[in-house]
Amino acid sequence: MIRIICWTAGVILLLLLACFGLLNTDVVQNKLKNLAKEMLSEKLHTEVALDDVSVKFFSQDVSLHGLHVKDQQQRDMLEVENLAADVRLLKLLSGEVDIASIDVEGITAHLYKEPKDSVANYQFVIDAFRNDNTESKSGYKLTLNVNDIDVKRVDITYNDKELKLDWLDVDLERDEIDKAIAEHVTVKYDKNVFNIDRLDVDLDNGKVEKAKVEQINAKWTRPDHQNHPVSYQAGVESVEIELEKGRWNVNAYGVSYLSNNHLPRKNKTNPKRGFFDAGHLDITANLRITVDHASTDSVHAMVTQCTAVDKTTGIDIRDLRCTLAANRHHLLLSNVKVQQGQTKVSFASGILNLPDSVHGLTYKTSPITVHAVLHDISRPFAPLLANFTIPLEVSTVMSGTSEQINFSNVSVRTADNKFHIAAAGTVQGFQQKESHELHVHFDVAEMKTTPAEVERIIKQFPINRFMMKQMYQMGSIRYVGSFDVLWKKEQFRGSLYTNVGELGFEFTLDQLAKSLSGKANGTDIDAGTLLDMPAIGNVTCNADFNIDLGPRNNNGKLPIGEASAHVDHASYKMLSVSNLDLSVKSDGMTADGDLDAPHKFIDLGCSFSFTDTDNLKKLKIKPHISLHKSQ
Repeated sequence: MIRIICWTAGVILLLLLACFGLLNTDVVQNKLKNLAKEMLSEKLHTEVALDDVSVKFFSQDVSLHGLHVKDQQQRDMLEVENLAADVRLLKLLSGEVDIASIDVEGITAHLYKEPKDSVANYQFVIDAFRNDNTESKSGYKLTLNVNDIDVKRVDITYNDKELKLDWLDVDLERDEIDKAIAEHVTVKYDKNVFNIDRLDVDLDNGKVEKAKVEQINAKWTRPDHQNHPVSYQAGVESVEIELEKGRWNVNAYGVSYLSNNHLPRKNKTNPKRGFFDAGHLDITANLRITVDHASTDSVHAMVTQCTAVDKTTGIDIRDLRCTLAANRHHLLLSNVKVQQGQTKVSFASGILNLPDSVHGLTYKTSPITVHAVLHDISRPFAPLLANFTIPLEVSTVMSGTSEQINFSNVSVRTADNKFHIAAAGTVQGFQQKESHELHVHFDVAEMKTTPAEVERIIKQFPINRFMMKQMYQMGSIRYVGSFDVLWKKEQFRGSLYTNVGELGFEFTLDQLAKSLSGKANGTDIDAGTLLDMPAIGNVTCNADFNIDLGPRNNNGKLPIGEASAHVDHASYKMLSVSNLDLSVKSDGMTADGDLDAPHKFIDLGCSFSFTDTDNLKKLKIKPHISLHKSQ
C-alpha cells in the first residue's frame, strides 16, 4: 500500500513538473497571450495588442507586457509597459479570473471628450466593466476582485489637460477603496500647474475617514479687470482631514498665496498710498475648520482658528473665527471675530442673499463692534495713520448690494468718551473699473469733543498745526454736518457749535491741487475771546479762504494762502462798525491784511500784519482815512 501511495505521489509530482515546464514553453505562453488578447478585445469591443504574457505558477503571477488599447475610433487610447497581476490560478478551473493585486508600471493614456462627440472616447471601457460578471465566448468571467493596486509612472492627457504621477497605491476591500496613497502628482492646464507631493487617504465603506495631503502647489494665470495677465501661486505644506463623531476636522498648515501682475506696486510713485495691492500679495496662513454638515446643496462649518500674514503689505490677521451655513440661496455668518494686529472686529450674525434671476446680491449684519488701533491698518492702506495709536471704539450696522454699502448707527468714540461721533453713510462705485468712480458720503448727526482731545488726535498725524490757541478758546465743540470723499478730493460742510458762537462752513481738500479752500460764516461770534483780544466785541461775517498745502519752504508759524471776508457787524472798544471788507495774504512767515470800512463821505481802514496767530496782541496796525471827493 505504501509503495502504491509513493508511486502515485511520484506520478502526480511528475505531472505537476510537466505542467510547470509546459507553462514556460513558447507555445503555451503564446496561447496565453492570445487568450488574454481575445478576452480583453471581446470585453472592450475594440482592438487590443499585447507584446508578451508570462505566467509564474508558484507565485501565481500573470504579467502583461506592452499592452495597447485603441478607442472605438481606432485612436491610441491606452499604453501600459508592464502589468503584473496576482491571479488565483486555481479559480480558472471554475471559469473565473480572480485578481488579488495588480502592479502597473508606465501608463500612458489619451482621453478625449470633444464638444462634437456625444460621449468620451473612454466611456466604452466604463460600460464594459460596469457589469463584470458577463461571460465571454471562452467561458471566462472577468471578475475583478482586486485587493491592491500599485501604479508607477502615469501620464494621462484629457483634451488639453495633463495628469502625471510617480506612484499610486490603492488598497481595496469588498470592491471599495480602503486606503490610497499617491506621490508626486502634477496636473497641467494651459499655463496652469497643480502639484501634490503626497496624498494619503484612509476610507471606510468608500467614505473618507482620514486623509493627509503634503506639499500642494498650484500656478495659474488670469487677466485682471483691465485684461492684464496676473500670475498666481498657491500652496499648502500639509492638510489633515479626519472624520470624528460625524464631523470633519480640517487642519491646513503653511497655506500660501502669491500674486504678481508684473507691474510696479501702486504705491511706488505715491508714498501716501498703502502697500496693499491685489496685484502684489504674498500671504501665508494656517487654519482649522470643522464641517459638521455637507450635502450637494448646503454646508455648515466653523472656522475655529485662522492666522494670515503678509509682511510686505502689512496684513497681520492674528485670529479669525466664524460659523457659516450656506445653501443655494443664502450664506449665514455668525459669531464672527477678526483680529488685525491689535484691531478687533466682531459681530453676532450676518446674512448674504445670493443673486438669482430676479433679485441681485444683498447683505446685512447685526451691529458690528470694532476696537480699532488705526496704526494697524497704516501700512496696507494709509501711511498717514502710522502714528495713530489712540484706541477707538467703533460700532455700526452694515447692509447693501453689489453696487453700494450702507453704514447705519455709526458710533466712533475714544475710551474716555471725550471724543464721540454719531453718523450714517454710504459707499458707492467700488465695483467700477476706474477708482475715480468711488464715492463715500456720510451724514454726521453729532460730533462732541474738547479742544484738548482734538489736539491729541491731530498730534497723531505728521502735519503742521496752526491756530491751536484759537481752537482752545472755542471751549467745548459740537459739530453737525456731512462729508464726501471723492477721487483725490474730500468735501466737508456743516455747523460748528462752540463757546464763542456758531460757525457754518464748507470747505474742500483737493489733493491734486494740494489746496484747502472753502467758505465760513458766523453770527455774533465772540471774536474777542476767540482771538484773545478783549477789546473786540461780537462779529457777524462771511469769509472765503484758500490755503496752499504744498511743500513748505520756510519755518513760519502761519499757513500759506489768502482769505477775504465781509463783516456785517463788529465792534472795537466803544466803536461800532459795519459793512467792512477784510483781506489777508500769508507767505507762511508774515500775514499782511487790509481792513476797509467805506462810508458815504469818508472811508476808514487800516493795514495790519502779524507773524504768529498765537500772539495776535502783537498785531501791527497802520490806520488810514480817505475822504470822498465832492460830487
